Amino acid sequence: MQEKTTRDKQAQGNPTKTAQQAIFFTSKLNAEIEEFHVEHVPLSLGKVIQQARQAKEWTQNELGAHVNEKVKVIKEYESAKAIPNTNILAKMERALGVKLRGKDIGQPLAAPVPKKK
Repeated sequence: MQEKTTRDKQAQGNPTKTAQQAIFFTSKLNAEIEEFHVEHVPLSLGKVIQQARQAKEWTQNELGAHVNEKVKVIKEYESAKAIPNTNILAKMERALGVKLRGKDIGQPLAAPVPKKK
């Protein structure tokens, strides 16, 4: 007598039940996908970055070199198409000398306080 393989055992299941489950899980997955939304940087932040860069008379290439990022990343931030990354924003803050995170966006970056010994 030949032993049944796992595939044979699975094939014996109720086909209508598995089809109903597949439809249920597919519709549930579609609902989750439709609700998914990725936040991008606001357009106002892109304008602040662009104005600060132009005030230093830098090109997007030069800003990219200062923050060690590709020009494409700088263009995405300035056109408000980038997904916010705090590390990149922090590097741009230091390079441009302007706050790009928090409440005071666009304000000059305060000079660091020297540490007491």
